[in-house]
Order: sequence, then C-alpha cells, then structure tokens
Amino acid sequence: MNNIKNITLAFAGTVVRVALIIIAIVCISNYAKKAYDFGYRVFAEEPMSAPPGRDISFVVGNDDAQSDIYQMLEDKGIIRDHMLFSIQKKLSVYKDDIKPGSYTLNTSMNSDEILEVLVGKENPDDEAEGEEDYSEEVNPLSDDVTGIDSAGVLGEEGQYDEAAAFEDTEETQDESAGNEFEGEGDEESAIEEQ
Repeated sequence: MNNIKNITLAFAGTVVRVALIIIAIVCISNYAKKAYDFGYRVFAEEPMSAPPGRDISFVVGNDDAQSDIYQMLEDKGIIRDHMLFSIQKKLSVYKDDIKPGSYTLNTSMNSDEILEVLVGKENPDDEAEGEEDYSEEVNPLSDDVTGIDSAGVLGEEGQYDEAAAFEDTEETQDESAGNEFEGEGDEESAIEEQ
C-alpha cells in the first residue's frame, strides 16, 4: 500500500514538472516571438496605408510632451504604436524634439518621413562638421611618404595620374636597388683592402 502511494506521488510529481516545463517553453517562445516582431518593426514598420493614403492635420502645442505627441499620432491613425515610434525616433538621425506647430501628415508616410516633417532635416552645420572636405585635389603620393616628385604624378589639369605615379615608383625602386648594390661593392672592397 505504501509502495503504491509512493509510485503515485512520484508519477504525479513528474507530470507536474513536465507540465511546468511545457508552460515555461510556451511562454518563453511567445515572448520571444513578440520581442522579435517588435524589434523587426522598429526597422521595417510599414505605413498605415498604401499610397495615396489620406491627409491628417493636427496641432502640436508648446506644452505638449513628446510622449503625448506620439500618443496623438497613434490616436489620429498616423502610426500604429506610439511606443514603437518613440524607439524609432531614438534610433533615427532626428535627435531634436518635435517642434510646436500645425502639421499635415499622410497615412502612407513611413516613420522616417513623419519624423522629417515633425522634427525637420538634420542641421546642415552638423553635417559639415562630420564630413571631410574633398573639394581640393590632394596628391596621395607626397614627397614625405614616398620620395617621388609630386610634379611627376600630376597629369594634365593637375589631376592625379596613376600611370605616372607607377612609373615614378618603379624608377625610384630601381635607383634604390642600384644604390644598394653599389654600397655592397664598397663594403666588399673595404674588406679586401684590410
């Protein structure tokens, strides 16, 4: 009798453990799927409707919080999820807050297009700081680096001439190779004299 009771309890305990493991696996897979879908939507969210869509006008006040504006966009049917839009804005190039004013957006606009209208394009001064100025022609083979006469590698109109640079490089290498052999001969003759 005691033996049957122990077997029954062990079986019941195993069934409960297996059920808990199955429930945990189902919950984890559901949350993982939701997290993946949310992460995917951050970068690939489709517009609310296909072009031409419909225009929706609204006003952003001076005292409106950014989260309230995102909620208003969702309520008006311009975006699907205000939390998702908030993350999209944080990950976008648009770092400034949405400016107060009157706006007209279309339901066929994606999040980047919406942010471009609400925040505006990046400050042109910011772009100039991050980019190098390539307007001046620069000779990549300067005298300091290779010992090649820079005038020899500039072709017509002052443009860099790769063929001339290659020829000058070969000539310089041949001259330096010849100098090495001359130096070796001097060392050998100095040894023989001793």
